[in-house]
Amino acid sequence: MDADGFLYFVDRIKEVISVHGYKVYPRNVEDAIRQHPAVIDVAVIGVPDPIRGQTPKAYVVLAKGTQLSEDRLQAFLTDKLSPREIPRLFEFRGELPKSAAGKILKRSL
Repeated sequence: MDADGFLYFVDRIKEVISVHGYKVYPRNVEDAIRQHPAVIDVAVIGVPDPIRGQTPKAYVVLAKGTQLSEDRLQAFLTDKLSPREIPRLFEFRGELPKSAAGKILKRSL
């Protein structure tokens, strides 16, 4: 609450990504990425982009013993997502940060 009595919610982050003014829903992108057999977990967030406004960035966890390049994953997504929905940035990780309840902590990414 500020000095004038206005209450602000500061811990809720809007998840919709705005790419050139178009709305991209992280859940749709995550669902498409999860269709790849090498992917076991994924989280998508919007990151600042000087030209597009925001761009999707995917944090991907691969199954043990598998390999996947950014180019191969982007090619896999071409018939599942529009060009503005396909992430341009990928980060492959061993695991994603999760809460005690098992929910992915996108704020930590």
